[in-house]
Amino acid sequence: MTDVELLKVIAQAAREGAKKLYLSDKGITKIPQEIGQLSHLVLLDLSRNKLTRIPESIGRLSNLKKLDCSYNQLTEIPESIGQISELKVLDFSGNQLTEIPESVKQLHKLKCRDFSGNQLTENYNLFPIERTRIPDFIRCFMER
Repeated sequence: MTDVELLKVIAQAAREGAKKLYLSDKGITKIPQEIGQLSHLVLLDLSRNKLTRIPESIGRLSNLKKLDCSYNQLTEIPESIGQISELKVLDFSGNQLTEIPESVKQLHKLKCRDFSGNQLTENYNLFPIERTRIPDFIRCFMER
């Protein structure tokens, strides 16, 4: 998918008030700042592309409940991720992350997260799964 095609998809999704946007496996290398205009989104799937970064505007997706950025070439997660207060599922597995931003601690509704397959250092243990959440975590990945 070209940059122009992606901008058209985002513009159309914004006009239609789209709640779900599946952009998996499209060969996308860059997500434009305009992604932040999709205020109605509850699900955004950017998995299996060639992304190296996610724009800070992702933090404006205030209704987002599930964000899948797995299997890209991401080296960092934007700090603005902590502003997505409704986020319940966060998947950044299979990237090239070395740390997770502190702002992820602000995601109080987060039930499932996957950072596996990265090169994480000390920050990974900032987000222990509470025993009461283990069933939700397992169920999250069984429902894929």
